[in-house]
Amino acid sequence: MGFAVLGLFLVQEKFPDQTVLGEAARDIKTYYLLQERPDADLADPQLLENAIPPTQWEEKVAALINHPDDHPEIVNKIKATLGGEQWKDKLKMVSYQGTVNPERILPAVLLFRIPMGFRGILLVALIAASMSTFDSTVNRGAGFFTRDIYQQYFRPRAGNRELIGATWLFILFVSISGFFMGFYVKNINDIWDWIAMGLGGGMLVPMFLRFYWWRFNGQGFAIGMAFGLIGAVLQRALYPELDARWQFLLMLGIGLVGSVLGTLLTRPTDRQTLEHFYRTTRPFGFWGPLKGILHPDQYTAMRQEHAHDLLALPFNLAWQICLFLLPMQLIIHAWRAAAVTLVVFLISLAGMVLFWYRHLPPAEENTTSPPTS
Repeated sequence: MGFAVLGLFLVQEKFPDQTVLGEAARDIKTYYLLQERPDADLADPQLLENAIPPTQWEEKVAALINHPDDHPEIVNKIKATLGGEQWKDKLKMVSYQGTVNPERILPAVLLFRIPMGFRGILLVALIAASMSTFDSTVNRGAGFFTRDIYQQYFRPRAGNRELIGATWLFILFVSISGFFMGFYVKNINDIWDWIAMGLGGGMLVPMFLRFYWWRFNGQGFAIGMAFGLIGAVLQRALYPELDARWQFLLMLGIGLVGSVLGTLLTRPTDRQTLEHFYRTTRPFGFWGPLKGILHPDQYTAMRQEHAHDLLALPFNLAWQICLFLLPMQLIIHAWRAAAVTLVVFLISLAGMVLFWYRHLPPAEENTTSPPTS
C-alpha cells in the first residue's frame, strides 16, 4: 500500500495532464501502422487498435527508447507530447491502452522515490520473496513428476542419480516454458485471471470434496484434477478472451464432473483408512456411513464444534478483511473509514471469541481415541 501511495504521487507529478498518455500511445500505434501499411485509413479506430499486438507493446516501446535515432520522426513527436528530457522515463510508464501501465508503478517508485542503498535492500527483499514462491512451486512440481509419473510408470527401478537428473530436466523444461510463455501474455492481470479463475476453478472441486464427501477417493481426486487442468489449458488455447467469471464457472463444472465420474467409476477407499481419517479429522459434510463409529458423546461434541465453527465463520471473514483494510486506510489517512473498519474489526473479534475461542477444548482433552466404557 505504501508503494501504491508513492505511485499515485509519482504519476501525478510526471503526468499532471494524463491525456498525453493516450496521445502518446495513439501516435506510436499510428507510426507502426503506417510502417506496415502506408495507405492505411487512420480514421478506422479498429485498424489503429490492431496496429501492434498487445504482447509486442513493450518491445516496440523499448525500440523507441533504446534506439531513438532509428525513429526520429515519432521520437520527436513523443518528446513534444510528453515534454522534457525525461521522455524516456515517462514513455516507459505508458500502457498499450494509453493509460499509466500499472506494472511499471513499482519499478518507477523504486527508481525515482527510494534513495540509493535502501533501494538495493528493497530489491533484494523483493527478489527473495519472488524466488521463495518460484523455487518452492517448481521443486514441488518436479517432485510430483519424478515420483508420481516418471518413477511410477516409466522407470520404477531408477536409481537416485537418474531420478535427480529427471528432476533437473523437468525443472529446466518448466522454467524455459514459463520464460517463453511470457512473450505471449498481455499483462499480469491477463495471466492472473487465468491462474486464479481457470486453473483455480478446475482444481477447487477435488480439493474441496476430499474433506466433505466420504465416497471421494484418490482416483476421483486425480481424475478431477486432470479434467480441471486439461480444461483450463484448452480454454486458454481456444478461448483466451473468455471473461474471468465464466472461466471460473466453466472450470468449476468441468472439475465437478471429472471428480464425481472418477469417484463413482472406481473403488471406494478402504474402510480402515476412512475410519482413521474420520476419527482423526472429525470432518464436516456428507459422512453418514461413518457417523456410527464414534461414541455418542464424541459425536455430540463434534456436532457442537461444527455448529460453533459455522457461527464464527462470518465473523472470521469480516475480521480478516478488516485486518487487511485497516493499515491501508491508516497509510492514506482515511481516518473516518479507518474508524468504521476498527469498529467492525472489534465486533468481529468479539464474535470469534464468543462463538469459537471460548468453546475450544483444553489441549489435554483434544484426543482422537474413543472414551472407554
